[in-house]
Amino acid sequence: MYATITQEMVSSGDWVTLRFDGVRYFEKPPLWFWLTALGYSILGPSEFTTRLWSALPALGLVLVTYLLGRRLIGDQGGFYAALILASNFLLPLSARRASTDLLFSFFLALALYGFVLCAQEAKGFLQGPLFFSLGIGLAVLAKGLTGLLFPLLIVGLYVLVTGESAPLGRLRPSLGIPLVLLIVLPWHLMAAFRNEGFLWYYLMENHVHRFLGNRIVPHDDIPASTMGFLAVTALWFFPWSVLLPPAFVGFIGRVRGLFRDQKRDLSSGARVAFSGYPRVAGEGDPSWSDEIKALDGIRTDERLWLLVPLWVLVIFGVFAVSGFKHEYYSLPAFPALSLMVGGLWAGGLGLSSGPPGQPPKAALTRTTLWLALSFAGAALYLVLLFLWKGAFTTEHVLAGLAGVNVSFRVLLKQGINLPADFGPQVFSLLALCELFALVGFGVAWLLSWLRHPGLSFGILVVMGVAIGLLILPFFHLLEPHYSVKAVSSALVAQVGPEDLIVHEGRLERGGGLRFYTGHQVYIVNGWEGSLRFGSGYPEARHLFLGTAEFVHLWEGPSRVFLVTNFPLERSIRRFLKSQTVHELGLYGSRWLFSNRE
Repeated sequence: MYATITQEMVSSGDWVTLRFDGVRYFEKPPLWFWLTALGYSILGPSEFTTRLWSALPALGLVLVTYLLGRRLIGDQGGFYAALILASNFLLPLSARRASTDLLFSFFLALALYGFVLCAQEAKGFLQGPLFFSLGIGLAVLAKGLTGLLFPLLIVGLYVLVTGESAPLGRLRPSLGIPLVLLIVLPWHLMAAFRNEGFLWYYLMENHVHRFLGNRIVPHDDIPASTMGFLAVTALWFFPWSVLLPPAFVGFIGRVRGLFRDQKRDLSSGARVAFSGYPRVAGEGDPSWSDEIKALDGIRTDERLWLLVPLWVLVIFGVFAVSGFKHEYYSLPAFPALSLMVGGLWAGGLGLSSGPPGQPPKAALTRTTLWLALSFAGAALYLVLLFLWKGAFTTEHVLAGLAGVNVSFRVLLKQGINLPADFGPQVFSLLALCELFALVGFGVAWLLSWLRHPGLSFGILVVMGVAIGLLILPFFHLLEPHYSVKAVSSALVAQVGPEDLIVHEGRLERGGGLRFYTGHQVYIVNGWEGSLRFGSGYPEARHLFLGTAEFVHLWEGPSRVFLVTNFPLERSIRRFLKSQTVHELGLYGSRWLFSNRE
C-alpha cells in the first residue's frame, strides 16, 4: 500500500496530497513517502527501495541506542543495549516491511538523546537542543501528533519526578519551538489549503477518535487488546524479554538505593555518590515520599537513569488506555527496554562489587536464576509442543497468528482458512526454533553460573539472530496469505490495457495490486477503512462500486477481473450468473476470476 502511494506521488508530482489508487489518503503524514519517493526517483521503484527507509532508520535506531547507553550506563552498557536491540525479533522484521514505525522510533530516540545531552550539559552549544527539536519535528512528520506527545510526556514526567528543570532551559525553547513549527507547519497548512476537511479528519478523526477507539468514519481494523498487546510485546522482544523481570528489579533496587543513600548522607551532612543496590530494608528506612524529596541532592547523571523507565511507562501507558492499538506499536519503547537489559549485563545497575566491567554479583545471580527458569520453560514448551502436535490444525494456527498480526485477524473474521498442509509446516518450524531456544538458554545459563557473563550474553545474541533467521521461512510461508504479489503476477500475464481490475472489500488489504500491475483498481463493497473519507471527493467516486453497479459492469462488454478472498457465501460472486464466472486460480488466500474465458 505504501509503495503504491509513493509511486503515485512520483508519477503525479504532487508531494502534498497523498493518494492511494487515485483516492486522497490522510491517515499518515508524508515524511516516509517523501524519502521513499526520493529513492524511487534515483533507483527506481522496487521492493528494495520501498524497504530502504525502514532499514536505514533501524540502523539509526541501533546507533542512537548505543549513544544513549554510553551516556547513561557507560560504553559497555551502550554496546550491550545496541546488540540487544538489533537481535530481538521485532526490529529485523520491521526493517523488512514498508512502515512509518521505525522512522518515528528513530526520531523519538533522537529527541530524547538531545534531552540527555542538555541534561548533562554536554559539549556543543546547540547539539542537544538541535537533536531534541529536529527529533520532535520529524517524528510528527513521520507518524503524527504522537511525535509531539511522547517526547513531551517523557521529559515532562522526568522533570516532575526529579524536580530538575534546568535541562528545560538548556533545550533553548526560543530556538527549538520555531524550528519545530518550521518543520511541521508547512505541510499541514498546504494540505489543509488543498483539501477541504483535511484538518478535521487528520487531527480529530485520525488522532483523537482513533485514540479513543470511537472513529466516526467506519473502519474494520481489529485492534489488539491491552493484555494481547503486552503479551505480544514479550514475544517481539524475545529472547531478551525473559530478562526484563531482573532488569526491572535491578532498576527498582538502584533507585531505592539512590534515595536511601542520599537520605542517609543528607542527614549526616555528607554527599556520597551512588554505591549499589539497597540492602534488606529495616526499621527506620525512608518512605517513598521522603525518598522523592531526597532527589535534590542526587547527581544529574544518576537521576537521568529515571528517563529510561519513564520512556517505557509513557509508551505502554498511552497504548494501554488507548482504544486502538496494533501489536507492533510497542516498537518505540524497544530502545528503552534494551537499555534496561543492557544495564543489567554491563553492571550499569550499580553495585561496585565484582570484577571491573562485569555485572555485580547480585545482578548476575538474578540473571543466572532467570536464565535457569528460561531454560526450564523452553524444555517444558518443547515437550508440550510434541504432546500437542495434533492440535496444529490450520484453524488453530490461524487463531494463533491472529493474536500477533492484524492481517490474520481480518482473515479469521472473514472466515478464510489456511491450506491444509500449513499446520505441519508451522509445527516443524516452531519445534526447530524451540530447540535452538532450549540449547541457547541452557548454554547461557551454564556460562552465567560459571561467572562468564560476557560469553553468556554472546550466546543469547547468537540465539536471537539464529531464531530470527529460522523465522524467515515462516514468513515466506505466510506471504501468499497477506501479500498480493502472486495474484498480481497472474494478472500481469493476462490483463490488457482496456481491461478492468476490481478488488472486493477494502483495497488496503490488497494494497500492492496497483504497484505490481500498474493498473487502476476499482473497489466493490469496500468503502470502510482509510479510503472512506477520500472516496467522497469527486475524482474518486467512480472507483467505488456497489453490488448493482458491479453486476452491471460484470455483464457488460468489458473484460473484468475480480480479486477476492471472500468465501462464496459472503462474496459478490453469489449475485453473478454462474456461466459468467470463470475461475483463473487461487493464489494464497485470494481467488482470481474473470467474466471472460
